[in-house]
Amino acid sequence: MEIPKINQRIKQIIDFQTNGNVKKFSELISISQQTLNRLFNVDTRTNKYPIATTDILTSITEMFVDVNSEWLLTGKGEMLKEKKRDNQITKIHKPTKYMEKILESQEITLYDIKAAANLKTLFIQKTQNILGVIKLPNIPKCDGALYVTGDSMDPLIKSGDIVCYKEIFEYSSIIYGEMYLISMDIEGDEYLTIKYITHSERGANWIRLESYNKRHSPQDYELKYVHALALIKVSIRMNTM
Repeated sequence: MEIPKINQRIKQIIDFQTNGNVKKFSELISISQQTLNRLFNVDTRTNKYPIATTDILTSITEMFVDVNSEWLLTGKGEMLKEKKRDNQITKIHKPTKYMEKILESQEITLYDIKAAANLKTLFIQKTQNILGVIKLPNIPKCDGALYVTGDSMDPLIKSGDIVCYKEIFEYSSIIYGEMYLISMDIEGDEYLTIKYITHSERGANWIRLESYNKRHSPQDYELKYVHALALIKVSIRMNTM
């Protein structure tokens, strides 16, 4: 019995976006790994393959905005949308526990993280280290924006992209599986990165940091070493030809 065509196309997206890592893909689209695995296995009760639900398809197209929804639904066209020359804005935020208010328009301050002593200082001294203002429509409330350096989230977020963030002051507010801007002290040096925060097997006072880039291995850290934390809401990429 052949896997339904639409399930096969979902498998192609999983292979393309996460190198076949169903667990990572499930975290990105906030659909359980078990639900995704069912798409590729015959249901012993019906002796048929389950068909992907609307929730799964919607979650995929919301998270991966470059995926061609017509191709996903019908197989027509190419898997990825044709790239445009203008700037691309990606809504990273996908609520998992509650729905935040979407603002029709907001001005977000773009900061120079290199000029600030560290991320915590940047959060406190909001009138300093300002590069400019970004005006964006139809996104959740953001506290600031800055340029990305490093390749830990490549190709989802590349060095030179801009990310907009919401400051997090209580570690109890961490939504595991989401993407964060993290400032840490590692052997006396300030370390700033963007990572997924997931549960650590070492206990409640630890977190695991995972990259989208498979060349970076997951690492566990104690929360006490985290100086500042922000939830990534939006990324902006400048495309040049």
